[in-house]
Amino acid sequence: MTQPFDAYHIWLGIPPGEQPPDHYRLLGIPLFEHDPDVIEQAAERQTAFLRQMETGPHRETAQRLLREIAQARATLLNPAARGTYDEVLRHLKAGKAAASSSNAAAAPLRSTPSPLEGSDDSGPGTWIASPPLGAETRRSTGVPSRRSRNLLSYLWNHPAAAAGAAVLILIGAGLYVVWDSRPRPPAERGDAARGERLAGDDLARGDVPAPGAGVIPSRSEPSKPGAGDAAVGPSGSANSGSSGGIPRAGPPPPSAVPAANPGTAPGGVASAAGPQTTAESPAAELLPGMLGRISVAGEDLGVLVRYMPGDAFGQAAIDRLLTRYGLEKADLEVRLEGILRVGGQNLPPFVGVELAVTSPLVDSGGAELSFEGRPLPLRVFGGGGPPKAVLGVKPGDHRIAWTLKGTDLGAENRFTVGPLRGMVGPEITVGYDAELLKACQGLPTLGRYSLNGEPAELSAEELAGSAGPQPPPSETPAVAADARRPVPSSADQAWAKNSLQEKYRKELADADRPETRSLLARTLMKEADQESHPALRYVLRTEARDLAVKAGDPFLAVQIGETIAAEFHRDVWEVHVETLGEIRKGKLVIAREPALTVLQSLVRSAIREDRYEAAKSLAEIGEGIAQDARDLVLREAFKEASEKAQSLATAYQAIQGALAAVRTKGDDPAANEAVGRFYCLVKQDWKAGLPYLAKAGHAVLRSAAENDLAGPTSPPAQLRVADDWWAYAESLEDADKAAVRRRAGYWYLKTEKFQSGEQLARVRQRLAESGRAVDLIAAATSRKALHMGTWQAGRGVLVSAPQPLTKIVFQVLPPEEYDLVLGLQPLPLPAPPQGRKNPPPVAGQGAFMIGLPLGRSSAVAVLDWLQTTENVQYVFLANYDGKGPDPANPTLRRGQVFRASQPNSAVCQVRPDSITVLTNGVPVIEFRGDLGRLSLPREIGVGSARRIFFATVLVPYQVTQAELRDVGE
Repeated sequence: MTQPFDAYHIWLGIPPGEQPPDHYRLLGIPLFEHDPDVIEQAAERQTAFLRQMETGPHRETAQRLLREIAQARATLLNPAARGTYDEVLRHLKAGKAAASSSNAAAAPLRSTPSPLEGSDDSGPGTWIASPPLGAETRRSTGVPSRRSRNLLSYLWNHPAAAAGAAVLILIGAGLYVVWDSRPRPPAERGDAARGERLAGDDLARGDVPAPGAGVIPSRSEPSKPGAGDAAVGPSGSANSGSSGGIPRAGPPPPSAVPAANPGTAPGGVASAAGPQTTAESPAAELLPGMLGRISVAGEDLGVLVRYMPGDAFGQAAIDRLLTRYGLEKADLEVRLEGILRVGGQNLPPFVGVELAVTSPLVDSGGAELSFEGRPLPLRVFGGGGPPKAVLGVKPGDHRIAWTLKGTDLGAENRFTVGPLRGMVGPEITVGYDAELLKACQGLPTLGRYSLNGEPAELSAEELAGSAGPQPPPSETPAVAADARRPVPSSADQAWAKNSLQEKYRKELADADRPETRSLLARTLMKEADQESHPALRYVLRTEARDLAVKAGDPFLAVQIGETIAAEFHRDVWEVHVETLGEIRKGKLVIAREPALTVLQSLVRSAIREDRYEAAKSLAEIGEGIAQDARDLVLREAFKEASEKAQSLATAYQAIQGALAAVRTKGDDPAANEAVGRFYCLVKQDWKAGLPYLAKAGHAVLRSAAENDLAGPTSPPAQLRVADDWWAYAESLEDADKAAVRRRAGYWYLKTEKFQSGEQLARVRQRLAESGRAVDLIAAATSRKALHMGTWQAGRGVLVSAPQPLTKIVFQVLPPEEYDLVLGLQPLPLPAPPQGRKNPPPVAGQGAFMIGLPLGRSSAVAVLDWLQTTENVQYVFLANYDGKGPDPANPTLRRGQVFRASQPNSAVCQVRPDSITVLTNGVPVIEFRGDLGRLSLPREIGVGSARRIFFATVLVPYQVTQAELRDVGE
């Protein structure tokens, strides 16, 4: 019978007696070779050879080996993964793996991990190596026995039998790994074991703090051993873990104490970074999903996210969140944690579990899995499918984490969990409990979102899994007891500041310009990330924040402030008020525009979080800065926000009794109506308030809320919901009437395009009365617009002059999500004076430009821009990475979109993560991604980036419709 093709032996020179090979043998380098240049060159050599084999008859085998070479390279070039892999390799080569088999001669375990068949760079603990391809003889013989070769051949050609054998081997190996990694006294370990300090043994004994399970750490927290709470003051030797730290000037701080044990925090409290234990049996009911945080350039974004395993998300979802919170795209880290629960009846001591990851970051090492704080290697199995890790775990609850790191997460990231093929009976779920939720909410949280496809905002009740509507959390966020450090004493801060000034004396003296101050602020933040002493970490961050304030960079200052509140016991909103107050006092002109943008976002977030005193203070600061900038419209908006925050605080205090009643008696009609009226009619948070109104005592109100909550999709049903709210509003006073009419407008917008005739006229009339639609032409005629160049504003029409660049800027603040609906027509150029000709066309001639505020900045939708060198017209968004009509601009599209001397329509749809422009019903610009890469061209010269404007170039346009529509819920 023909023997199977042995690619290992024939191609790579690895004889059967050395198969399956470990990573080092696979690359052809010495065992435990750690020189990265040697590893890299060996991987390149093997890859180049196998690429040639891809064109031959064994193409699939070559591709499988190429994947294994790539996995070996990634593991050995990653110090953490290599250390874990080496640990298991040493264990297996010492012959300990044979202890899991009762008959080594009949079915011996391999003594080296197999890179071809799955994950094997496992470390001690409850997780184990993946099933081997086949059995292997003992190393003492040097050559496989006939019986072993027959068994290997049989399993190779009978995958089902191999899978069954793999399950048995997996469980046996799991028993060994768990038992062997238990803490043991030195006398119980052999001489060889005593001579080696393996990383995994250190972790098992508690010599080195393991990553904390169940707590989402700040990116600023030290993650290396010796860089955590165990560090002591400047005079102690335990500070050696701080690389490049601040030299300790002068005497130690007043609070310096002897070094604590690595597994405990000061005061004898268990450290969050210490070794974790796993409960033997499930405790509380789990809520489905994983919870996590997002970091941008090393700083927490300020949002809590929930991910449901099995679903997918990509960079577009992250971009939407970055845009909403006014951040630019940078290095990202998404860290998700959950509890893996293994349950069921009549289970073996260990259950096989597969954890698979689909992500473009796997090959680069940017996708990481961990189990109980220990890293898991990801490997592509012989049967194909996404990279995965295979574990043998005890029934019960286990902490798992999935981390993605990179500048771009790609289009699809997916995490799935399930039982190993062949395992029958286990029930495997992934969820989170109240403890993990509390830990995640311990960091400053501006918003909560689902991270499945399109990010949707979540309420605190949804995350807590409350049955039915529950009152929102208290004003003070829940903080895990061990999540943050206490603020250092004044004496410790004085000592730390003296040390900082000693080291950075020259840099602080030279930081006399905005750019040098910003650079030094970022330098100090990096220094703080590496520093172990709490007082030094605190002072480094506060000094960095002060430098960012002096640099006129409110975005950076606010981010640093959030980091301070995330690490130390400071209220994040008090820090925000303090930071923006200092920026207001500085009166730097360059800080005004970005500060106003930051303040708009923070005021909305504070109101959303029921932090009304903070919202009022921030609005007052914004009012002052807007006054300095002579932005009267924005000054008035901040004044209204301040008054709204004050009234909301009073109203919120008035419903505390109703909130308490809802907690104790969830179906109390009067209490539910009072709470629902506050959220819907006062705060205008309909998503939070509708569940309460659906339990109200008022029959009409209850019916309207129930119909709204049903989320009708048919136009007639949507129209009925809108009409119901409009009818109910007629019985209300002015403020409540306006709020309910606005909700009716939300449904009128959804059904408008399906109406016609008198019905359509009625819907449009009510949209205008609801405040959902603002007529910009009417605003221009009532002098709520600035003209730069010549624009004629008449009843229901705007006309531009044929000038080089003429603009009209509307003094109206758009909402976060909006549509801009236009009706326009290019007009013919006037005839030249007698005896003269029209001058030759210039670049951009005939363009109609629309300024679209985006939050941090603005973009310009440019339509029918003439490129004179080609005599071709283009449409595009300006500027993208500083580029306008440039091939490097991905929005650039060739073609004329407006019909000459005919009526045309244009609709601009602005969302937190996308811009779409349609002309005459056809999409001509579709951009989804990082809106932070768009900016206002300098040539436009509009004084404020938060305004809608129109501009034309040398060709007159007539605008007959210009309507701004608030499409947010």
